[in-house]
Amino acid sequence: MRWPMVPLGKLCEVEGGNAAPQGDQHYDGGTIPFVRMRDLGRFHFTDNLDITDDLLTEAAIDKARMKIFEPGCILFPRSGSVALNHRAILGIRASVVSHIGVLKGFASTINSRFLYRCLQSFDMTRLSKKTTGVDSIAFSDVKGIPIPLPPLPEQERIAAILDAAEALRSLREQADRRTADLIPALFHEMFGDPATNPKGWRIEKLEDVCSTTSGGTPDRNNGNYFGGDIPWVKSGELNQKIILKTEECLTDAGLQNSSAKLQPPGTILLAMYGATVGAVAILGIHASTNQAICCIQTGSHLVTDYLYALIKISTPMFLNQRVGGAQPNISQKIIRNMQIPIPPLSLQRAFSARVAGIRTIDANQVTSRRRLDDLFQSLLHRAFRGEF
Repeated sequence: MRWPMVPLGKLCEVEGGNAAPQGDQHYDGGTIPFVRMRDLGRFHFTDNLDITDDLLTEAAIDKARMKIFEPGCILFPRSGSVALNHRAILGIRASVVSHIGVLKGFASTINSRFLYRCLQSFDMTRLSKKTTGVDSIAFSDVKGIPIPLPPLPEQERIAAILDAAEALRSLREQADRRTADLIPALFHEMFGDPATNPKGWRIEKLEDVCSTTSGGTPDRNNGNYFGGDIPWVKSGELNQKIILKTEECLTDAGLQNSSAKLQPPGTILLAMYGATVGAVAILGIHASTNQAICCIQTGSHLVTDYLYALIKISTPMFLNQRVGGAQPNISQKIIRNMQIPIPPLSLQRAFSARVAGIRTIDANQVTSRRRLDDLFQSLLHRAFRGEF
């Protein structure tokens, strides 16, 4: 069934927030929530945005003539972060920054939750333009977005189906967070806090029980160095727990004509500088890395899973020791001087065996999460084509 398409501007009002007041005096002791883009980003999609980092004072609201929006308004990025495609239903009475667009005053013919779900499937970058280097959306274009308009009971039915699918995804995310906490909890149970070493394990410097190297980047101007079959890990890829594939690969010539080195599976990778400083992963394949990564190979006294968990838990300590301003870094010296408690190998191996079981659970959850995400996207597209 094909439903009539109605311009968004016929279904609600479209407006923006206000520029953020400058100065701590506008926020100290504030009571009125102020929604910034990072508050949208905290959720990406949410039907109840009820948390903000900042609160404005009544005086700031009056002085800057800030608009106040009521719960139920729909929020979306209108400038600076349009490509992020965040969507939210405001769950509290709040003021909103000027980079965010607001839909309010909904017509009697549209269910606001249906509209929110509909807009989740619309890519706002289709409307964005560059002004002074910043992407932005004209409200006149937002008002022209075509919205399918089935009868209200059908809108309510579709919104309820999509709400239920979203609830399943939320439960999946909660389970994922609990699983992510299992390995650190197991580590502390078996070995204690590495910062205090309560079980009195022998302590060694990392450089005395491991080998460390860094990688390199071949000259990108040489067309013979990239596009081969040697995986090459960049620090931005260390968000994976285990590296099994890479975005780029080197040729033999690229490897030989740079400081990149081939590392074996089981090598622990630690980002030393840049935006990902402190990120850690384990190589699951033979691969090389760039120069922003410290490659750590365990000796005979350590099991890889134990050292990986130790470094992961110790990341805050690393970051406290990092140096640099614009580009903070963890130096090779800091890494090599790290104090490593050395529990009995039998205990480390028992920990590794239990970690393997947790990773199996995690892998199954990843598959489940992908299926739920695919189902939700399929439901979105089918719903607004009138297919259920």
